[in-house]
Order: sequence, then structure tokens, then C-alpha cells
Amino acid sequence: MSLIAHRMTALGTENAFKLGADIARCEARGMDVIRLNLGEPDAESAPHINAAAIAAIQAGNSHYCDPAGLPSLRKAIAAHIQRTRQVEVDPDRVIVTTGGKPSIGYTMQTYVDPGDEVIYPSPGFPIYESWVTFVGGSPVPLHLREADGFAMTAEGLARCITPRTKVIILNSPSNPTGGVLTEQALAEIAAVIREKCSDDVRVYSDEIYEHILFDGEKHSSIASQPGMAKRTLIASGHSKGFAMTGWRLGYVVLPTVEEASRFKQLNINVISCVPPFIQEGGRAALEGAESAPAVAKMVAAF
Repeated sequence: MSLIAHRMTALGTENAFKLGADIARCEARGMDVIRLNLGEPDAESAPHINAAAIAAIQAGNSHYCDPAGLPSLRKAIAAHIQRTRQVEVDPDRVIVTTGGKPSIGYTMQTYVDPGDEVIYPSPGFPIYESWVTFVGGSPVPLHLREADGFAMTAEGLARCITPRTKVIILNSPSNPTGGVLTEQALAEIAAVIREKCSDDVRVYSDEIYEHILFDGEKHSSIASQPGMAKRTLIASGHSKGFAMTGWRLGYVVLPTVEEASRFKQLNINVISCVPPFIQEGGRAALEGAESAPAVAKMVAAF
């Protein structure tokens, strides 16, 4: 019997954080370091966001709350998704998480049994593969080509789908390639999924960079395609678009209330709940009139 459980050998990491110690050593020596390791905006969270969280703390809003997320924030998220994706969202299908990563792990724990296949973009966010292997799933990387703008294609996806496919991960705008899936590309991908996959296959659509686009590109979600809302988990959060990386605030919209209850159950087991004052800051980010100019200024600087 070994000290460390065998399952830990299957858990990967994110080298962006591993480089942090090297960067700290360089800075301690007086070196001027340009950080290219983490996907972190070098902007500050906007004053109205900060003020909302501070006011919540001063009002005593610092206790346990609904593990699914504050109803007020879930309503704000549902309204944002409906406005930007043109899909109906019941706030009871929204789960608030500590950043964008938990929903990746929750997805693998909820849907993937050992041997089930998970298709994900490569190059892509390393935590995708890390969670696939941790739960005993079979990773199926879909290699992104420069000729395709480093974005997933319907043709490439079709080659990866098998009867063992259980989850398909999309990431647009893409980390790290910057590739953006157009509405036409998403329509073609959706057609492949509807044709080749059963209704039990889930699409995890990582849309965390939805606010950061260049060259006239526009964000589109596969959930907006016909028949895809009932198959798709829409995952996003506040880290990138609102420069709130340290706040650790994310969310996921599940296809059904039943599936959302599974994610709520995982929240209860792992974090209990996201701090309510953090959520109040997140609501201010989604509802405040000051947010759009702040985001636009940051994107223009990038």
C-alpha cells in the first residue's frame, strides 16, 4: 500500500503556474520580467465591480449562501446568456463556481465513465486533458491546423467521433491559439454532432474569452444552433473579460435542471458555495452600465 493514491498519477497540471516560481526567482534578482505564462489581463477590475463587493462585505453579506449561486446572480447570468446567445435560460440551470476550472472537472465527473472518449482541441487548455485522464476517460485530441486558422472544423471533428464519444469540448475564442469559430463553422459542427452523436453526448462549450475579440470577429455559441441547447453546457466566467482573475468567479449553464443539480451537489462537496460578496461583484460586472466601456478599453489596449 502506497502513501499516495494511484489516481493522482493520472492528474495533470498547468505549466503556466509551474513557471510562476521561476518568474519569482528572476524578479527577486532584479530582472524585468514580461509574464507570458498565465492568461491574465494586466488590467484591474473596474471600480464599480470592486465597490459592489466591498459594499456587500460591509453589509455583512459574508456568510454561507445557496451552493448553486445567489439567485440574483444566476438571473443576471441567465439574462446575459439569453441576450447574447438568443437561447432561453432558466436560472435554475445556472451553477456558479469558483472560477472557470471547476466546471471542467464537474463535467468529467458527471458524464464520463472509464473508457468513455472525450474530444478536445489541441493545442488547448491543459486542464481539459488533465481531467479526462483523472476520471479514467480516453483523451481524443483534435489537432488544430494553421490552415484552418487554428480553429476546430466539422471535418476534423467527424474523424474523431466514435460510438464511445461522450463529451466534445469546444473553445472559442480559443486559448491559446486565438482561433474563433464563425457561425457558419458552428453550424457545420452542429450538423456533424446531430448526425453522428446520440442525445446523451454533451458538448462543453468553453466561452470564457467571449468578450475579448479582435479584427471585427464576433463571438458565437454552438448552443444557438438548432437542436444544440439541449446538448450543450455553456461555460464562461469573469476572469478574462472583466479582469477578475483573482476573484475566482465562473459559471456554467446546464442543458437541464437535473444536470444542474449534479453540479450543485459537487459544489456542496468541494466548496460549499462561492462567497456571496464575490458574487455581488460579479452581478455588478454583468449588469453595470460601466462594464461595457471598461471591457472595450481593455480590449483596445490589447
